[in-house]
Amino acid sequence: KQVCIYLGCPKQGHYGENCSISCPENCVNNACNIVNGTCYACSMGYKGVICDKGRLFPSKTIKHIPLACFVLVFHKL
Repeated sequence: KQVCIYLGCPKQGHYGENCSISCPENCVNNACNIVNGTCYACSMGYKGVICDKGRLFPSKTIKHIPLACFVLVFHKL
């Protein structure tokens, strides 16, 4: 019988058996569960267990689109 003890990865922002997988990019402080990679909390505007649901566009893009244009693009979707 094999017993596994997870103490954490030596480098924050990684998970998996050998700590070789990066945590999802929208996890707060790049912190996720060391076994399955689920986020403890999501960056503002994101949701879901791996914070992959949320913003339609990067925030930098929205700042450069006039509001009237953004509304037209949004309604086409």
